[in-house]
Amino acid sequence: MKNPKLARVAQGARLELVPLQVVVPVVSTLIALGIGLLIIAATGASVVEAIEAFWDGMAGSDFNIGASINRAISLALVGLGFIFASRANLTNVGGEGQIAMGGMFATAAALHGAGGLPLGLAFIVPLAVGTIAGAVWGGLAGVSRRRAAPTR
Repeated sequence: MKNPKLARVAQGARLELVPLQVVVPVVSTLIALGIGLLIIAATGASVVEAIEAFWDGMAGSDFNIGASINRAISLALVGLGFIFASRANLTNVGGEGQIAMGGMFATAAALHGAGGLPLGLAFIVPLAVGTIAGAVWGGLAGVSRRRAAPTR
């Protein structure tokens, strides 16, 4: 019985089946990394120094780790916006605006409302405010689109 959605991966003496939903992103990421390293090498720069610089920029200090997590959360939330729009048969072309609105509202909440909150809430409240602001900004386009062409 063969399942086309599984890939065979050798693991020790056994042959394990890994879902293609795992294999495809991992292989795609490795290919993209390889292409990026080839481009760096083609420019004459040191590949080892470039990898060290990437690593240092991502995790070289506590600030860099926090900044990396900040960017990852922002991009993940925008990705969720694209998923919701796709599920509703809409096209989300406002990801940048959602990031901007979410960032502005999160900053305002952090500067003017979260200062007196305990440590955990001082992080969560601005994040929630920014998420809601970005969602509302994206939702405005969805509502307008639905009202303009309700039969589509």
